[in-house]
Amino acid sequence: QMIPKQQFADAIVNGCANGYLWDGLATELQFAPFQYPMPGYPRVHMIYKYGGSWFSTLTESGRMAAAYRHESIECVVNQSIFMEGEAQFADVILPACTNFERYDIGEWGSGGGYLPHGFNAANHRIIALQHRSIAPLGESKSDYEIFSLIMQRLGLGAMFTEGCSELDWCKRIFDSSDLPHHISWKEFV
Repeated sequence: QMIPKQQFADAIVNGCANGYLWDGLATELQFAPFQYPMPGYPRVHMIYKYGGSWFSTLTESGRMAAAYRHESIECVVNQSIFMEGEAQFADVILPACTNFERYDIGEWGSGGGYLPHGFNAANHRIIALQHRSIAPLGESKSDYEIFSLIMQRLGLGAMFTEGCSELDWCKRIFDSSDLPHHISWKEFV
């Protein structure tokens, strides 16, 4: 099931939420109704949060604190690079490394996916390889490594990684683009 970010806190505290999802890719996708909890599904009992803090991006962030403290939430896991809002409510903290400590590949200046086929972004349609500058500091790990380790514990590690490292996945993305028609992987790296 899914709960939109703007209604997450109220859904946890009130035990229900409904409305419409927002999707910036097409107008017709903005009329998809959602209901929480979905019929036949239980309420949320665990929060696993990774990525940027919602506390700093939502109004009335006290609502988020109430959701994290709600009696229905039995466990909170936080995976982030800073000791930000959600991390302070976590039962388990998984320290993630920064962009400087991992490889990644992606489109540079694409507007985060909100501007499909838009030509007003800086250097739109340019693929960049993010090199790892330093080894992860302390006990931090990349999101990929954290998820890989969790999946290994669940007996699904090989299915998740498909035997690939982060850099191997970057090469797979490179190979799936039209870049190999213009530049070799060796030149690109």
